[in-house]
Amino acid sequence: MTIPETLTVIGNDEIALELAGLAANAGRRVLWIQSERCHSSWIVAQALRTLVSGLLADLTPTRRQHLRQLRSTSLLKKLVAKALCRELQTLQAEADKLGISVLSGDVRFDNAGHLHPLNSSLQHPAMSIRGPRVIATGTRCVPLSSLENRPQILSIERLLDSPQLPRHACVLGGEGVGAGLAALLSLFGCQCRLINSGTIDEVLTELAIDSGVSVTDHSLRSRLSEFSPTHNSESIIDCRRQVGFTAHLDLPQIGVEPDEQGQLWCNDVLETWRPGVYGAGSVVGFSPVTTSNLTRQAMLILHHLDNARNRRISSRGEFAVAH
Repeated sequence: MTIPETLTVIGNDEIALELAGLAANAGRRVLWIQSERCHSSWIVAQALRTLVSGLLADLTPTRRQHLRQLRSTSLLKKLVAKALCRELQTLQAEADKLGISVLSGDVRFDNAGHLHPLNSSLQHPAMSIRGPRVIATGTRCVPLSSLENRPQILSIERLLDSPQLPRHACVLGGEGVGAGLAALLSLFGCQCRLINSGTIDEVLTELAIDSGVSVTDHSLRSRLSEFSPTHNSESIIDCRRQVGFTAHLDLPQIGVEPDEQGQLWCNDVLETWRPGVYGAGSVVGFSPVTTSNLTRQAMLILHHLDNARNRRISSRGEFAVAH
């Protein structure tokens, strides 16, 4: 009996469940390694949307005033962590319905193409099998490269590591995470303004306005000097730059070098330089594939895998006839 190969999907970007579901419906054995710490901007934005909506609906004026007085970074981190956990549980429940095996954790590649857990609790036989892998780890927000070393610029990580939230903040970038973060900061008592640039998340931007955030539009390429602080103590959180969430995967071990933005270069079937390793979703930086439609991207990968499997079966048949 032929044991079907396992398709491994790595990461929790928007395309991950889409691809895993289509593969499972087509009869493939699927393992989804759902990131535990390396969360894509998409899943963070989903969690922030749910969290801010819930707080706006549930907070009484008294409780909102108490939250504003606390300005607690630790409480904000706990609420975001719980919201992320709920989002991941929701995705896992959907995966269970589709018959997809799910592991929670983060992994890296070795030079043989095997996967190794970054935490010792993550183990699965398929991780040592050389089946096709799809990297769907997405992107994360970082400050623009020209601003990274400037002390007045906060990354999201630096903001959450500070002992107390700022009283005044300017969030640059309204796409998903930026708008959600601005809304949450405002609910925690921060006088916050959001500078939209490029594509915006309309739902989260509306939630930010409802949370008391001042929203204006600006160019993505605007210089920092053009943002005049409204207060001497105003912190600036730059969410405009999205980089591929790939550093933890050790991709150079398998001959895949992400570009300077941490994103993947893929061919016309979304395969990387390493045969059998694909990129999908926002982690792909360059590809001849022009569609951003997630279903079409997923179908393109699965179609290529089916063709490759049919060629292998055909070649084995020809070998058997010849002998």
